[in-house]
Formats: sequence, structure tokens, C-alpha cells
Amino acid sequence: MKDDYLTTGIHKYYGDVLVQPGDSVMGTITFITPEYYPQTLWIGRILTIQEGSRIVGYAELTQI
Repeated sequence: MKDDYLTTGIHKYYGDVLVQPGDSVMGTITFITPEYYPQTLWIGRILTIQEGSRIVGYAELTQI
């Protein structure tokens, strides 16, 4: 996997549906191309959440 590889994922959040800037929520992300991530995801890793080229949030992996 390249460091700048972007993929699409299905995001599902628990609790509040509306998330405001600065809020934290729990959820799951299911990648549509998990085969491109062998040995690149680990507990504690921080992923950027983007809409196109714009970063809209961050995800810390707590479970794989």
C-alpha cells in the first residue's frame, strides 16, 4: 500500500447522528478494498477521514 492511498469506506456511527466539529463518536468503517491494507492497520493508528481532498475528521483504530 502507498502512504497516500485513498479508498472508500462505509461509515456507521453509534449514538448521535449529527456530529459537530470537535465532537467524538464511536463507529465502524468497512473498507471496500481491504486487500490493499495488509499489515497496515493496527490498534492506535490514526486515519484521516476525507471528503475528496478535504480532511473532515480523524479515526483512531480501537479494534480490527
